[in-house]
Amino acid sequence: MIQGKRYWSDSPCRNHPATVPVERYTSNGNCALCQSIRRNAAIQKFRAENPDLARQRGRQYRDPKKNVENSKAWRLKNPERHAANNRHQASLRRARLAQACPAWVDRAALRAVYLNCPEDQQVDHIVPLKGRRVCGLHVPWNLQYLKGPRNLKKSNKFREVQP
Repeated sequence: MIQGKRYWSDSPCRNHPATVPVERYTSNGNCALCQSIRRNAAIQKFRAENPDLARQRGRQYRDPKKNVENSKAWRLKNPERHAANNRHQASLRRARLAQACPAWVDRAALRAVYLNCPEDQQVDHIVPLKGRRVCGLHVPWNLQYLKGPRNLKKSNKFREVQP
């Protein structure tokens, strides 16, 4: 598989000359679109010729128990990198909260929402700060209380969930 940097070329590809400019790989000058088509065709051919093996390989990557074991082994082997990743994720969340909090919002009201949260519940954004379709603001009327399992189920999605 070809990986690496790409560039845009004005010379047309012989397989689809109407497409100009053409994205090409710097390593060998191949057209990125042609390479993608060839790769997908090879994958489809392999799956058609070896359905059992393809299914087995797919399960290997989707096995949740195996993923948990691998993650745990990696964390134990790389504690400093795991800690750095956690610090990085926490700093990203703080930055996202700061960016999503407008200057005109009442900070005391925000603090009150977090301080008044019941013991068995968590504060959740109704419209997530970083969602696929929509991004919300960090304002008091975009916060709700949810029990832990419900909050995990909702995840980073925008949907109505009853508390």
